[in-house]
Amino acid sequence: MHGKSIIELLSDVPDYRKGNAIRHHLEDILAIGLFSMICNGNTFSDMELFGETHEEMLKNFLELPYGIPSHDTLEDVSLYLDQEICTKSKIKLRENGWYERTIEQGHGRIETRECYICPDIDWLDSRKNWSGLNGIGVIVSKREETGKEPKTVRHYFLYSMEKTCAAEVLRIKRSHWAIRLPRELIANGVNDLFSVPLRQKCS
Repeated sequence: MHGKSIIELLSDVPDYRKGNAIRHHLEDILAIGLFSMICNGNTFSDMELFGETHEEMLKNFLELPYGIPSHDTLEDVSLYLDQEICTKSKIKLRENGWYERTIEQGHGRIETRECYICPDIDWLDSRKNWSGLNGIGVIVSKREETGKEPKTVRHYFLYSMEKTCAAEVLRIKRSHWAIRLPRELIANGVNDLFSVPLRQKCS
């Protein structure tokens, strides 16, 4: 199921930039943006700060020939990538079992949940602190209600299940949504880190 690492999947995204002025590899830019968003970074300045703060760690699996891209570069590349490329990337993540999305409608609201998991955690130095750790992930929940501003919440988690997929993790989380008992999630191989910002958890 898990044939490629996240970096390899990002490397498959076609780079349509032209010319000799290109300094940063596209997969480096995408990886920094992705990891920053998972750690609750919401702006391009957040992404730049995340990269600068974790540059030494990132160099373990990114080339970064000119260091961390500026927030302007991160924004320019983000605007350059079209929706079709992003959709194709999510399709590849889904094929590997690393991404799933559900949409529910009713009672005047639409709830969209996207689950991303990462079983490729060799880069995570602190993995030894959790016995049996097999991956990390995030569920991004967006609620849209008539007459209200959309609300997005990120739920971060660890999991110990072997050979699982994002769809299964999302099913487990959804089945316990109203109960919110960590022991129930742990029994299914999921550690409850919900409502805890990852940047605080890692500090």
